Amino acid sequence: MAETLPDLMAELAAQTMREATGADEQRALAQAYDRVFNSPDGHLVLTDILRFGGVMERGFVPGDPGHTAWNDGVRCLALHILRKLEWSPSDLAAWGRERASAAMAQLMGGNVERAEDE
Repeated sequence: MAETLPDLMAELAAQTMREATGADEQRALAQAYDRVFNSPDGHLVLTDILRFGGVMERGFVPGDPGHTAWNDGVRCLALHILRKLEWSPSDLAAWGRERASAAMAQLMGGNVERAEDE
């Protein structure tokens, strides 16, 4: 603890520098996440991470706390990435709709419109 005014001022200046450096590092990290995941390959990898992480699924496994904990941990990592990318709940919902449409198209042999017309 600083005992004199100059010591206190030096301590406050050092703390301010640490906080500024931390903010700069966080900003650089956020930009790196954005560059990595906002490319075509990044979208493919992000979709795989979100699927594997089960972000749109229930992770609870009745009678198996270990499996439930595993699911929760994997989901937590996927959600961490989404937070870094600053995804909103509506972004996640749009991703879920796209995923559901792609699954339906695959089931219907690529002709979703035909199934909806019938």
